[in-house]
Amino acid sequence: MPPAATPTRRPTRGPARWQTATAVAVTCFMGGLAVAMGAHEHRVDSAVEEARVQALALAESKAALEASLERASDAADVALSLRDPEVSSAAAGVSRAAASAAHTALANDVAVTGASILPPTWAMAPLESEPPPGPFAPVGPAAGDAAAGAIAVSSQRPVSAQELVMVPTVAPTAASTRPGTPPPSPTAAPSEDAASTLDPGAVDVTTVVEDPSVIRVLEGEVEDLESVERAVARLEEASVELAASARRVDGTTAVLEATTAAAALEEANLSLDARLAAVAVAVDATDAMIAAVGGRLVDNSAAHELAQARDDLALVPQSEIDRADPDAVATATEALDVAEQSLSAAQVRFAASHEAWNERENSRRDAVNASRIASYRDTLAAAEASLRADYLAASARHQDGWEGRPAGMSYANGLLPSSALCDLSFAPGEVLHCDAAAALERADSAYFAQTGTHLEVSSSYRSYGAQVATRYTKGGLAARPGTSNHGWGLAADFEPASAAWLRTHGEAYGWVHPRWARVGGAKPESWHLEYVAPGVELDAPRKPDLLDHVASMLAG
Repeated sequence: MPPAATPTRRPTRGPARWQTATAVAVTCFMGGLAVAMGAHEHRVDSAVEEARVQALALAESKAALEASLERASDAADVALSLRDPEVSSAAAGVSRAAASAAHTALANDVAVTGASILPPTWAMAPLESEPPPGPFAPVGPAAGDAAAGAIAVSSQRPVSAQELVMVPTVAPTAASTRPGTPPPSPTAAPSEDAASTLDPGAVDVTTVVEDPSVIRVLEGEVEDLESVERAVARLEEASVELAASARRVDGTTAVLEATTAAAALEEANLSLDARLAAVAVAVDATDAMIAAVGGRLVDNSAAHELAQARDDLALVPQSEIDRADPDAVATATEALDVAEQSLSAAQVRFAASHEAWNERENSRRDAVNASRIASYRDTLAAAEASLRADYLAASARHQDGWEGRPAGMSYANGLLPSSALCDLSFAPGEVLHCDAAAALERADSAYFAQTGTHLEVSSSYRSYGAQVATRYTKGGLAARPGTSNHGWGLAADFEPASAAWLRTHGEAYGWVHPRWARVGGAKPESWHLEYVAPGVELDAPRKPDLLDHVASMLAG
């Protein structure tokens, strides 16, 4: 019998079914996981892109705020020249808004370019009312920030001078720069147009904020969707807060600009009124200037130009001016400036023409004076030559000295009154008859010119009593009292050097050494000389009348 057939065993299918199911399950799980991971990655990427969009929006808000701060700074510069309480109050409001904006940027880790917009004295100016609510209200700091909390308090009180001198600026940190990229240049304050038209390609969004966690998101280094979404929310909140700060700065700046414009207009009107009031004074002064000069000009056209400039200035106050229109006030002020400058220039030309006339007239007068002086000197020289001739003639006639009573003399010898006697300037205490004294003064001038010394007189006029005393002292050497020529004031005794010069030169001045007093004479007296030309006088011309220099009629 054939061997029994061995039955065929069916493969076990249980394990196969488990493996298949497991494989299918794993495949499905992995597929779902891949789908889930892909969806997560897509959401993260989308969120990162949204963060970058918000960063760009924040950059625009930052640029707009910087432009607002720059406008506020310009408005404060204009207002600086005004000292008006309303301007000061508006300026303080701008300063507070700028400080609050800067602190808001600081709280959001955004570096905003600062600007000095107010001087410290204005920073302390009190506001007329509390800051208004709404979009112009102070922007508060982020919660939990202690420094910002102090700022929030400061935004509700007058801010100190030190706090408001400069709007705070936060310098960029190293974390603001991506590896491999150059550091950003300092942010310049853009214009308002530039703030709203930023080129996305021109902005490195990773430098907008300084929060390292946000920067990592913007650089794509964070895959945690929740972290990315927090960065998006932070960027969006910062953009909104900076925009609100810019609106507040713009609003307070607009108030300052309007207040400054009104105050400037009022000041311009006051200044214009004061200057217009002074026009009449300037016109009167010009009239007085023209009258004082009285045509003493080298160029009469200068007077016509001055009169025309005066008339032009006088017309300015008569023009109609719209005092509510700054341009109209400015135009009137410019017209006044032009008229005043024209008048000033005309006055300068007028004065120069007058000074030139004075110079020319004084030159003419100098020439006239020189001619008169020359003529006087010539006449005087001729008179002195004639006098010298008369002296010589008298000396030739009276070589024995003077004899008898001088012509025209009614007084007794030795009894001459003081009115007939004159002092000798070069010999204190000595006097002579005035004719003799005048002649001896001329002789002394010549002697001094030659020797550098004066004539020395030892005895001059002798009164009758003095003659008696001399007779008693000298005996027969002295003349009998009442007969000496010393008693007529026509004789003098000199020291040896002076006597020697006069014996040689004296006859040219009417003084002779009598023959009786010479060597071999009856009574030799080398020291004794006598004046023998009484009544001979210098026929001197009258001194010329000299013209005085003319002075400027505009001096002082």
